[in-house]
Amino acid sequence: MKLTEWTVKQTVRRVPQSHQTGTKGIRFIQGHFEDIGWGAVENTSHDFGIDLYLLVRDEQLWDLSLIVTAQCKSGSSFFSEEDSEGRGWTYRESDKAHLEDWLQQPMPHLIVLHNTASNVSYWEHVTTERVQDTGAGWKIVVPRDQTVDRTCLGRLLDIATTGVRGSHGYEGSSWVTGERPVATADDWRCSLIAPRTLAPHVNVSANFRIHAVQAVALATQARYRRLDEFASACDEVPTWKEAIDHEEWEWRLFGRYVRYRLEGKLDGLVELTEEAPSSTKACIATTIGACAFFESRMHEKAIDLLVAGEDRGNLEPLDDAWIKIHRGRFLFELGDIEGAANLTAFTGHVLRRLGGIVARALLAASAGNLWIMSDLGNRDLGELITSGDTVSSWWRTQPLVTALDDYFDRSFRAWSGYSGLTLYTEDTVATGILHFTQLAEYAGHHSGALRGCSMLARYNFLSPIANTGSPEILADSLDELRRCGDVKATEWVAHRFYEGGPLSPLVEQFEAYSPSWWTRSSCQSNLKIFEVAGDLVDDKTRTQALDFLLDGLQDRHGHFLRVASDRVHWPHYLMAAIRSTVAGGPSEVHGNLVSRILPWVELRGVSPRYQEDIGRLVRCLDWSVVSEGDRARWISAAVSCGRQSPLFRSTAASFCANGDVAALAAVKEALDAGDVGALVVTINNDLDLPPDAARSLSDMLALRIEDEIVAARAGSFGLGGVEFAPLLAWINLRFPSAARWGTVVKFLLEERVSVMQKANVCKQICANFDQLPAEVAQEIEVGFASVSAGSRLEAILGGHPDDAVFRVLGALLNNSRDSLLVPEVLRLGSSRDQNQKRSALRLIRQASLINPYCEGIAIGLTGDAEISVRIEAAKTVSFLACEGGSEIVDLRTVDAMHADGVAAPLAALHGFLESTGGPHARFHDELALLVRHPSSLVRREAQSAIEFMNSSSLD
Repeated sequence: MKLTEWTVKQTVRRVPQSHQTGTKGIRFIQGHFEDIGWGAVENTSHDFGIDLYLLVRDEQLWDLSLIVTAQCKSGSSFFSEEDSEGRGWTYRESDKAHLEDWLQQPMPHLIVLHNTASNVSYWEHVTTERVQDTGAGWKIVVPRDQTVDRTCLGRLLDIATTGVRGSHGYEGSSWVTGERPVATADDWRCSLIAPRTLAPHVNVSANFRIHAVQAVALATQARYRRLDEFASACDEVPTWKEAIDHEEWEWRLFGRYVRYRLEGKLDGLVELTEEAPSSTKACIATTIGACAFFESRMHEKAIDLLVAGEDRGNLEPLDDAWIKIHRGRFLFELGDIEGAANLTAFTGHVLRRLGGIVARALLAASAGNLWIMSDLGNRDLGELITSGDTVSSWWRTQPLVTALDDYFDRSFRAWSGYSGLTLYTEDTVATGILHFTQLAEYAGHHSGALRGCSMLARYNFLSPIANTGSPEILADSLDELRRCGDVKATEWVAHRFYEGGPLSPLVEQFEAYSPSWWTRSSCQSNLKIFEVAGDLVDDKTRTQALDFLLDGLQDRHGHFLRVASDRVHWPHYLMAAIRSTVAGGPSEVHGNLVSRILPWVELRGVSPRYQEDIGRLVRCLDWSVVSEGDRARWISAAVSCGRQSPLFRSTAASFCANGDVAALAAVKEALDAGDVGALVVTINNDLDLPPDAARSLSDMLALRIEDEIVAARAGSFGLGGVEFAPLLAWINLRFPSAARWGTVVKFLLEERVSVMQKANVCKQICANFDQLPAEVAQEIEVGFASVSAGSRLEAILGGHPDDAVFRVLGALLNNSRDSLLVPEVLRLGSSRDQNQKRSALRLIRQASLINPYCEGIAIGLTGDAEISVRIEAAKTVSFLACEGGSEIVDLRTVDAMHADGVAAPLAALHGFLESTGGPHARFHDELALLVRHPSSLVRREAQSAIEFMNSSSLD
């Protein structure tokens, strides 16, 4: 048959409406996803329940390299069954095959229903929690409030990022990296956050050319010796000094980065951000520069650099979040807690949508920062744990573990006494801690960075390798502890330097004082330094610091209250810092302080929680320079607190010492009312006690002491408060008609009463032994009958016969002072226990034991390993020098006066003033030197000693 003979029969078919509706619905759904910025690719080749592949983009249309799949359904039939709660519509299928595929695939899957009448598409994320088994099939509710438009973009992005299943694939990686001719943007980010992925392994040969990004990674790991090896082995690899002005920006970044880390120089860091060839590299330079400026107390410049980085534009979401993390933690340090928390929460929201090792590391930092920025009731522990459980966090701990292992190895070797030669080519402990610190710092993990800095500073004090005795290293390490907010370590180091020297690190702290000192982390550490060593402050810094501290105390809306944590009771620490700072200041400072703080005392002094602190401040002030009006207001405020209050007692004691008429009248009125606190004021200031008041107080004290004895026998020991037995002993000695000696003796010989309470009774008796009635002395002597052997005395003291005053009293009772006390001095002074050594030295002074044996003990203990013993020895040798000691005693006294620190010179001066004759003229030159000592307390005591010496010579 010819072709022309063919006849064509036309077949006409009708297409089902459902097919038309489904195809049209897919295109509408595609358009809706494209309207929110997502790419929508239709699957026309394979039918396994996926109609669209959705390419995820964020609000700024950055492609997140994530895919979400979707099955699309359209038509009115899919909206015919509403769920029972009215939340949306129920979608059903009888076949579970597609469902199992969707739940097992690594990509999130959506069910999308399109309403052709309203041209609105609704979606739901298919998860095991949302799907319900119907027996024959399954169903899921598609909510009416989940539409494919920009109102739901945030929820869709959360699903796209958090719904991805699978690991990052870093387990089992060796990272034995070699030459990398090309560095990606992620490589540059990893150079600061995950340098292990770039830096050549420690066992890899250095005979190849490393890329600049690998050099930066090695610097982040603090492997500077390794960098020198690569520069020596390959001419194309510059040293960090050669790289500072290199023609390639990448090498310039490396050179200036290392220069800052090693020398602290900030030159050229800002220019790197302006010259960067890409937005990611600009972000790297911005991060390095901002951290450097903030660490150098240039806080505003650091934040300005970060803001400029954000404003530069074209930043990828990852880099923008990275910069915002740092800006958030810096704002937190400067007291903008709300702004910091909001910024950090925003970065967490962005980073959850991003994948990769850098994003996960930054998310962990963001979660950690948000934890410390949030109120206790608003913290999410689950988020902190899950976000922080990352491979980069594990990598960060590895150098720290290695460093601690090396440190314990060295410590154990030193303990063993091994004398073999061991060579250390580098300080691996410091390298490991610095590696850990820099990883935390550049990732923006605030608490991790602070902890790392603190550990490195502590190590500098402990390690003979790091600590060469250089004052610069000691000062820098103390500054790091303070800046990082390591309150305990700062206090310990400050005490050590203050007492035993060197003083220069503390003096340098105060010389560098400025408002930039005060950050969220350093606030309490700063106050501790003032509390411990405030008398080292110069007059200019003292004025500035007191203004700042008083502003914080008076609840003004200043910088202190912005940076101070609301979880700390700041008035206590502020008062302690003010007390120490003002104590050694000139008279006008005392008067000005009272004028400024008086309104606060009138307002807050009635509260018991403030009275102890205010009372301590009262005792440090020179009230003779305070105006009569201010003194009257202060007494009125103290009386309003009650005569039993610590504030009243402190005020009365200080004012009576200056002869204040109103204070004396208030004390007399309190004595008439039987106030024990007023009796303490009377004793301390040697005031007259009316006989009637003496009798009533004696009766009351005797009852209180009987109660203490009963409590002691029952195993109860009071701590703090007024000690009644020494007060009763004082009344007994001065008012025989009101004496109640039986109670005092009973208290003194009771074995269950605490040692120190007995010691204070003995001190009162020893100081006035010539007034002790003979029958009372005999009764006490019977109780101390075995004092030479120590058996009875040890029983009385509860097994701790180490306080000098008991030996003095025993010797006085036996009328054989030297024969009993000198052996005790030798026994206690040769002990290994520092408390017994100090007891021996106190015994020498209290009993005025001037003989070669006691001198030898005092001279020997001036070189003791314990600073507390050396301080007591300094006080003792200066005392002996004034009481006719030998020439060697004079030499040791001069050594104590010249000793570094404050404690030994101050103790020597106190020894002079405690002696009967005062300092001899032969110490005039040394006293003149102490008048120029860094400590205002030492200067003041030295001036008092000179005046004492001059007045004695005139007499």
